[in-house]
Amino acid sequence: MRGFFTFIIFLVYAQIAHAQAQNPLTDRLVSPLFEPALAYSDISMQEDCTERPLRPPKYHACRDSGQIYANALTNATAKGQPLMVIFGFDSCPGCKAMHKQVFDPKHPTTHADIVKYLSKPALNAYILSEQSLKISVVRIHAKSEHGRALAKSLGILKDGGRLRSPLLLYVNSQTGQHYVAPPTLAPYCDWGADFAAGLEEIGVVQTGQPYVARKRCG
Repeated sequence: MRGFFTFIIFLVYAQIAHAQAQNPLTDRLVSPLFEPALAYSDISMQEDCTERPLRPPKYHACRDSGQIYANALTNATAKGQPLMVIFGFDSCPGCKAMHKQVFDPKHPTTHADIVKYLSKPALNAYILSEQSLKISVVRIHAKSEHGRALAKSLGILKDGGRLRSPLLLYVNSQTGQHYVAPPTLAPYCDWGADFAAGLEEIGVVQTGQPYVARKRCG
């Protein structure tokens, strides 16, 4: 508990410092954690395929998932960022909930939402360096044949298996290390704890006891 309040005080001072002057650390803390891995419009629409959403889709049934993933991974590798692949579809309740909680453009998830759940060595490294934890994110249509084919090629779908949604796949773009998050929506009480655990699993940040405990829900 003492560590938690210490961290809260640290964040408060960081916010004050940011308001008074530009500072590399506070700039990183308040910057968005995620950025799009690619422009989906760069991937050609498949012939004789029509997407019929009421608004532009977040998950593309008519653009080849294999090409989407390949382009996203290439871009993430070039930027030195880990890649988060979200398998889902637009009418998926869990996908909608995640989008609202994590990707709301008015209240984006920031580095401050995740760094408190890092291990103590990883948090110290973040504070003392210019390291960014920014994650490239891409969405794959889980109900499309090409989406399922991609999942199978990545080893996360067995023959005749069910591809749950949303399914989060973390990829270390520099080493190729993969990690599939547990099969529950936000197994921790805070999405930031999930993201910190995912980055640990693919070797992007150091493992160890989290600065603030990652409490599990349910």
